[in-house]
Parts: sequence; structure tokens; C-alpha cells
Amino acid sequence: MPLSTEHPRILDRFPPVLRTLVLAELAAGNKIIDAGAGHPAPPAGDLVKLANDLRPPLPDALSAYARDSSTHHMENTDEDRFFFILTAPHEPLPLPDMDAIRHAHRDSLPPAPKPTRMPGSVELDFRGEMLIYREAERTTDIIWTWSQGNHFYRSSLSHWWYPNEKRSVPLTATEKEDLLQTFLDFGHINIGSAIHVVE
Repeated sequence: MPLSTEHPRILDRFPPVLRTLVLAELAAGNKIIDAGAGHPAPPAGDLVKLANDLRPPLPDALSAYARDSSTHHMENTDEDRFFFILTAPHEPLPLPDMDAIRHAHRDSLPPAPKPTRMPGSVELDFRGEMLIYREAERTTDIIWTWSQGNHFYRSSLSHWWYPNEKRSVPLTATEKEDLLQTFLDFGHINIGSAIHVVE
């Protein structure tokens, strides 16, 4: 590639080993795409940026650094670090396919737990601190906290409350386990998979 009128003036300032390397690259078909002052060369030095990476091997007197930045790929210089041969940056990698990542994440999630056979329904208390289980004639509830992880508290599971009769009835052991599972099923589906029961 023929040198522009400006390139010889810049190359004349280069140390002989760097200048010889640039001229050999040009003779082999490489191209200068930028030359002159600029980072990483200090104000007292200069740089030449080539279109393609240098052909190995490099002279022993030179150091090479792979930068893979948005401005250049390889950085070649001598021990004084005033003059640099850079090569053009590589094409950036394609952006990740976020739809594919989300799809893969969904596929990796465990299936939603199957609801238990309890006949009633679960709702969130309007304050967001309690889950309430309702059947036709009775209710019960459980405390839910999220400030230090999503927790249901087994000990907070209340007695059955019959509002029309204004009376409460203790839960049986079986009812407690069924209700806990019902609350967990609701929580996993509507709050998050990390929710669990503590005492």
C-alpha cells in the first residue's frame, strides 16, 4: 500500500525496529488506518494503527499486549513505550439473546407445585403480612414475612374461626399439615419459589 504524504514523516520518528515492522506489514498487504498522536502513545510519541494483526514472530525487542478494547486489539511497542503499533479492534461479539436466556431459565425451573385438595381459597391480607384461608363457614390464617427471606411461621397458624358462630376450634394435626401445604402452594405460585416454613 503506498504511504500517504503524512505517513513517512510519522514513521521517520519511529525507532528503527518499529519502523521496519510497519514497512514489512505494508509490503505484505496490511494497511494503515490511522497514524499520529493519540492514546496509548504519550504526547512525545506517535502511533500507527494497522487494519490487521501483525504476522508473527515479533522481534525480541518488542512487547505485545492483547487489549481487545473498542479502539484497538493488539498493542506493540518497545521498552521506551513512546511509539506504538496498534491493530484495529475485533468485531464485537453479538449481544446475548435475552429471549433465549429467559426461555432457558423458564425451562430449568421446577414445575409449579400441585395444589392440595383443600376446598377453600387463599388470599393475601391487604397489609401483605398474612395469608388467609377461607371456606364457606370458617377461616384460618398464617403470618408471612419477607424482610429476612420469605417465611411462613408454623407457630402462627391460627385456630379455625367460625364468624357466624363467633367461636374458634383448634386445628387437628392433619389439618395443620394440609393447610401448611396449601399456603406453601399458594406462596410458590404467587409470591416466589424461595418461600418456606419456619417454626
